[in-house]
Amino acid sequence: MTCCPAVRPPDRHVALGAVALVAAVTWLQTRVDLHLHRAGGRTDYDLRIAKHPTDPATVHTLAELAAEH
Repeated sequence: MTCCPAVRPPDRHVALGAVALVAAVTWLQTRVDLHLHRAGGRTDYDLRIAKHPTDPATVHTLAELAAEH
């Protein structure tokens, strides 16, 4: 006997959509810059990874697309 009503687990497609949404937003927020410089037989590099906020309208659009499927 349980005291709480049964909670239906989320549909598998909904869970996959949420994962895809998080991955897309993370990808859209990440900027990677790689600069290589060769001189005198030596290669120097500068790698920069920066996170920038995604436009709220883009996040809203992605959420709507995920909800449709």
